[in-house]
Amino acid sequence: MLLSSVIINILYGSDYFPAITVMKVFAFKGFFVAIGAVAAQIMIVEAVHQLAYIKSIVGGILNVVLNYFLILKMGIMGAVWASLAAFFVSSYLVHFFMPRYQYIFWIQTKSVIFGGFFIVNDLKHFLGTKRIQTRNRE
Repeated sequence: MLLSSVIINILYGSDYFPAITVMKVFAFKGFFVAIGAVAAQIMIVEAVHQLAYIKSIVGGILNVVLNYFLILKMGIMGAVWASLAAFFVSSYLVHFFMPRYQYIFWIQTKSVIFGGFFIVNDLKHFLGTKRIQTRNRE
C-alpha cells in the first residue's frame, strides 16, 4: 500500500497513475488472505475441515453478486471493494455463522484486537534486550 505509487511508476509509468488508488485499496486483501490461511491451518490441525468448502462458495457467490452491482456504480473500484468484501466474509465473518467454526472467529477477533499490542510489546522487549546485550559487551 505504501509503495504503490513507486511500484506503478517504475513498472508501468505515469500513464497508469490512476491504478495507484486501486492498488492501495486492494493491498488490504493480503490481511484477509493471511487470516484465512491461518484459519485453514487451525481446521486441518484440529480435523474440523469437513465444511471448509462452504466458505469458498459463500465468498464466490458474494463476489459475483457484489461485482454485478458495484461495478455498475463505481467501475473498477467497485470490483476492488466487492473482492475485499468477499475476502472479509469468506475468511473471517462466515466463521461466526457456522457453529463448528465459531471458535475460529473468536481466535481471529482476539488476534486482530490484541495482536498489535503483543507485537509492540515484543518489539519493546526485543529492543530492550538488544540494548542490554550491547551495554554488557562494552
